[in-house]
Amino acid sequence: MKKAIILSILVIVFLLPCKAWGEEAWLTYKSKPVEGTTYSIHYPPSWELKEMSPITVGIMCFDDPSMKTMVTISIQDIRLWGHKTMALDEYLEIHDRNILDITLNYNRLTREKVSVSGEKASLTVYTYTDKKDLKWHVKAKALTLLAKEMLAYEVGYASTPEAYDKFSETAQKIIDSFKFE
Repeated sequence: MKKAIILSILVIVFLLPCKAWGEEAWLTYKSKPVEGTTYSIHYPPSWELKEMSPITVGIMCFDDPSMKTMVTISIQDIRLWGHKTMALDEYLEIHDRNILDITLNYNRLTREKVSVSGEKASLTVYTYTDKKDLKWHVKAKALTLLAKEMLAYEVGYASTPEAYDKFSETAQKIIDSFKFE
């Protein structure tokens, strides 16, 4: 009886801090302010976050042998396109044209209107072939929203079509955790 109690205590002391009832404790990234706007996003510790530029963050999944599975958060200042402000639908039209310029076989599968932190947003699923690497066929999901009608935030998940479903649930949880601070 004493051995069972001691064993139970050891299991609780050593195993519970590692995982909360079977789930890893996720990490949180808080951005630096851009035009006074900051955001946060959560991701699992098995994925690695890299600040790729002052306005782009990548969260890479190293469980994917192809090393092509990632969630990215990028910010575009639409004033650089000669606009002072822009509606989300107008931005999405321009965005789709830009994707056509840099990809082959672009195919938008779905687009739906959603809300993030009270802001209008769009969730799009699409496939394409990378023009720079014709062997890389991509299936992607992108959450797009505008902050102050001048900063376009895109939280995107991209992977090979073969790995897309395997990591989609985790990627969606990462995307869903995005919020403005």
